[in-house]
Amino acid sequence: MKTVSVLVMAVAFSAAACALTTQTYGDFDDNQAGGAGFVFTPALPQYSQTGDPMPQTAYLMSWTYAKSSSGYGGAAQTYLAVYSYDSALGYQSLLGTSTNYIDFPAASPLALLTWNFDGIALDKDTQYALMFVDQTGAIASGGVELDTTNSTTNGFIQTGYKLVNKPTWEAHFSAAYSNTIPEPTTMVLLAVGGLLLRRRQA
Repeated sequence: MKTVSVLVMAVAFSAAACALTTQTYGDFDDNQAGGAGFVFTPALPQYSQTGDPMPQTAYLMSWTYAKSSSGYGGAAQTYLAVYSYDSALGYQSLLGTSTNYIDFPAASPLALLTWNFDGIALDKDTQYALMFVDQTGAIASGGVELDTTNSTTNGFIQTGYKLVNKPTWEAHFSAAYSNTIPEPTTMVLLAVGGLLLRRRQA
């Protein structure tokens, strides 16, 4: 009991030091498409924001999509990879990959799918490409819910193409950013504390 209390206090202090900003777009139930990925900009007026103000450099911690309502698209081991992006050339240099994969076929239609990251440093006003990749790092395909009516400066990347297609297509998502560089110790404490709390509630 005492150990749990100490860990919970450590988690609380660590979380306070690692302030989070959450960006969201859409209601995870509108339209759908299967493709290679999406272009995103961390801070856009069209996105809803909660938590602390996003600093100029934000560290990506997690990204959530909703699986396509028809259940279409995606492989058994699908990671998310963040690439630099050029409007003329498409996705370019790999900046980082999620620490976990999603089993698309095992997920139900409209299930929320979350990929975690170790804190990829991103400029809040810069466009990036968020691509579905397999365990080898090759570009794959994933089917998610998206909006086809609200225009943003981002867009949808079709499988087999490096250029954005349908620039008004914006995926529904929720993303969490840390305002400071995440420390490995902090992430371990958060994970252990969460597991202990879950076990205690069971």
